Amino acid sequence: MGKRDDAARARLVEMGIRPRGLNKAEAANYCGVPLSRWERLEKEGRVPGPHPILGTYSIDTLDRYLDGGDAKLGANPTDPKSIMLECIKSGRY
Repeated sequence: MGKRDDAARARLVEMGIRPRGLNKAEAANYCGVPLSRWERLEKEGRVPGPHPILGTYSIDTLDRYLDGGDAKLGANPTDPKSIMLECIKSGRY
């Protein structure tokens, strides 16, 4: 995002409006994952990808993924926290 986009986003937040779409770095941060790890997990299909037209990551989709996974998104339908911990422990991150 450019400076202009950042300023517009900041104004929305100041007004109490929560943006529904995040860029990749924001999505990774929202999920508590470093960007480099997020990119690897995304390539593996283990985390939700961006909206096909907008290119942004939906907060609602990320919440559903974190709350229990969503097989439709390519994530394992088991507990995503367990999946993440297993990836970290095994070095597959």
